[in-house]
Amino acid sequence: MAGLFYVVALTGLLAESRERGNTSRFIPSIESDVAHTRLMSLRQLRWQGDFCWRFKLQHLPRRGDSTVYQGTCWGSWNEQGPVNRFQLFATEAGAAAAGLPRVELIIQNGSDAAVWIRQAPATEFKLMDGASLFEPILPGVLYTPFDLQMPYIYWNAYSYQGAARVLSRVAQWFRMLPPKASAAAQQVQAVRIAVDDSYDALLKVEVYGMDGELRSDFKVESFKQVQRQYIIKQITLKDYRSRDRTRFQVVAASMSLSLDPSIFNPQRQQPVPILADELFEVL
Repeated sequence: MAGLFYVVALTGLLAESRERGNTSRFIPSIESDVAHTRLMSLRQLRWQGDFCWRFKLQHLPRRGDSTVYQGTCWGSWNEQGPVNRFQLFATEAGAAAAGLPRVELIIQNGSDAAVWIRQAPATEFKLMDGASLFEPILPGVLYTPFDLQMPYIYWNAYSYQGAARVLSRVAQWFRMLPPKASAAAQQVQAVRIAVDDSYDALLKVEVYGMDGELRSDFKVESFKQVQRQYIIKQITLKDYRSRDRTRFQVVAASMSLSLDPSIFNPQRQQPVPILADELFEVL
């Protein structure tokens, strides 16, 4: 997911040696200009090279049986910012054997963010807009194109809300406000993000509805080193209205790739590389 550029970078805190945060119980806030610098640093986070992940989405309803989908994500970076392409499949034998994605997405983040979708390889990608960006990408999961894209990282209107501990880390909280002319302005009042104080990486996200109530949040639960780079292993998204959860779990990955930029162009209809022999199992 395009937004995962900002989430997985926090795992670099296992590999990096620089540390500016404090470990005392007292957590001081930072000056507004420093807060702005931290937010700008978050927007610049990226990996070394491109990547390919194989993952599963497991929906965990408060009541009833779970639903599982499998998928692949290819990621890169262009002049606009992070860009991803997703293929998601049903786990039923018929759909999987046919090799047909239930849904395919191209997600561009940055100052000119956009999402395209198609339901079958022979069809054209269509630009998504309006309320469709806030609808589940597949039946029985919580993730929407908005959740995958995380456009709020680039929203210009924000307020710094101070420091607190998140996932045992010192974090700086920002309240991001949607542009008035955007589709998000009709769906959410604000999005709160927690940025790691030491590594300027995203730790947690809280989405607030138009009524001001907490609608959903997601947090990182585990990570793994693959080819000398740390990636997310598991993230859980929780809906506070239904109390349902959807878990994103990476099962295989390949990093430091060099992907053809055309696979992220919705006008090119370029097939994506399989890379089966280059994926490393994530245990």
